[in-house]
Amino acid sequence: DVTGGSEVTFYVEANHTVNTEGDDFEFEYSNSLDGTYTPMVTVTNTSDTDTYQTCELPKGASGIVYISVRDTDRTKGNKTLDTIYFDHMFIRSVFGAPSYGVTVTIDETSQTVAPGNSTTYTVRTKNTGDFDASYSVVMSGTAVDVPTIVVIPLDWNTGTLIPGAENVQMVNVSTTKSTPETTYNLTATATCEQNTEVTDSATSNLVVSSETNTMHISSIDMSLKTAGINTNAIALITIVDATDAPVEGATVEGHWSNETSDTDSGLTDASGQVALESDKVKNALSGTTFTFTVTNVTHTDLTWDGKQESGGITV
Repeated sequence: DVTGGSEVTFYVEANHTVNTEGDDFEFEYSNSLDGTYTPMVTVTNTSDTDTYQTCELPKGASGIVYISVRDTDRTKGNKTLDTIYFDHMFIRSVFGAPSYGVTVTIDETSQTVAPGNSTTYTVRTKNTGDFDASYSVVMSGTAVDVPTIVVIPLDWNTGTLIPGAENVQMVNVSTTKSTPETTYNLTATATCEQNTEVTDSATSNLVVSSETNTMHISSIDMSLKTAGINTNAIALITIVDATDAPVEGATVEGHWSNETSDTDSGLTDASGQVALESDKVKNALSGTTFTFTVTNVTHTDLTWDGKQESGGITV
């Protein structure tokens, strides 16, 4: 039963069991038990991080609020049962006098470019206050301080934004062939022109590296699957790019050794992961070992670094 207020925020601290189907849990809310539910947050944590995920509800939201949680994978045939654990869940209402407010976000947490190339960042300035307001935005950080890096624009004005409105600015960052290869930071700071004490900032990374189009194996997680007298192993391979971001659509090839000798391949999903299964072994004895070795990874835009890795598991 929500009491309303100038700020109404949903909080949840939760995590779910590890699964091989990319299945997470989405929280939604509605003011009616049988009404339309609006998405809020998706729980992807597979360990207890002791941190809250939050979602702002409409200002003034009040009355009975129903919370729904559902798994995100509804693929036919994916029948593995998953569990979600709640440590804490609540809706917090804050009451206060109307005020000015602002939040700044940068869509890209990190961008990677080769020396001599350029990239763009998406800077969003949102009026989170109760009055119409305009904001001056200034770019700063180590990327701005380097003479061989050019940031355009360095500053701008959002114009007047009504409460809840957002200004979106594309910022271009270009480097020269002589730009040192290292990691720089780029910060956007917005200041409310009607109340200069109201400010907010967001920071992103700029990685200048010659190895911009590479990918590599981040991990190989092994597990066993038993059905009656049959046992086989599952290798969950994760592929990431030079910035450690998941790579979707990479073809992973490899072979099994020790107990089986089959070969397998598959495409990575949006999480950069693909699960490959070995042949089944009947009546596997204690000490039976399954080993999977990645022999090749291909992608339309990225090049594999060529480092073969193996994962093993024993019954």
